[in-house]
Amino acid sequence: WNTENPASDDHGSSGDHPYADGRRGGRNHHPGKTPFTTRILESIIPRALEKPPKLETYDGV
Repeated sequence: WNTENPASDDHGSSGDHPYADGRRGGRNHHPGKTPFTTRILESIIPRALEKPPKLETYDGV
């Protein structure tokens, strides 16, 4: 039982943003390449779902 600092019970009751402690939004906790991420990176995107190339802006001519 943590009775020394009841505000640090990590249940979101402190009123701060839930990710204020820095657990989120950093590259230092990335697990690296796992078999799951490797399959995603090596998967083939169907042509219908690919992002079309950006067209040049029309200059009115």
